[in-house]
Amino acid sequence: MGRVEQQLYRNDLMISLVQLEGLIGQQEERNWDKPDLVTIQVGNVMDNLSTLVLTELPSKSEERMLQSLYILLSRYPNREPYKLPEVSKEEQSAFSGLRAELRDSGIGIGISMSGSVKEAKRKLENLREALEAREFNRS
Repeated sequence: MGRVEQQLYRNDLMISLVQLEGLIGQQEERNWDKPDLVTIQVGNVMDNLSTLVLTELPSKSEERMLQSLYILLSRYPNREPYKLPEVSKEEQSAFSGLRAELRDSGIGIGISMSGSVKEAKRKLENLREALEAREFNRS
């Protein structure tokens, strides 16, 4: 079970989150010329969260944390090709905030990742807490 858990947490979920952070940064630099890259990656992260929950590997508290992350991420545009060539300032701001929370949680391009599943879970919990706080402050 250890290898499967490592594959799902570290190789699938964490790497997809690192890619999401990198894509948001890239789009910020390029003035959001291809926002669909970010929205598709949000969907990929959500798929990885769902897969992990369905494996029944996580404990009940970990499962709740993963489900909470899924719900929080589902509030961002995902898998939506933009019909207009630009994304709204509000969406840009939301994605920039998500990127900041990813980096503050220790997830991102140029941030080292240990091979430990325990470390991945800690970072995911930190991200969940940060996104919930951000959501609470927006309401």
